[in-house]
Amino acid sequence: MRKRANDEQTNQIASLKTETEIELERIKKHLHDLFSREADALKSARDHAERERDNLRFENNQLKATISQIQQDLSVLTSQRESER
Repeated sequence: MRKRANDEQTNQIASLKTETEIELERIKKHLHDLFSREADALKSARDHAERERDNLRFENNQLKATISQIQQDLSVLTSQRESER
């Protein structure tokens, strides 16, 4: 009888161990999937931010060129006006 109870306990422990291992593997897979999705989201956000940065740099350069051209035009107009006096 004692042997039978001991065998039953051993079987229960083995069953719990198996269930625990299965649950741990499920959790590991879930965490891996979660981290993969998070990494993808971060990469996407980084790529978007880099594109936005590049667009802003381009617009900034265009504005600088426009300002420079306007300053040159103003200088020419100022010179012309002064020469007309």
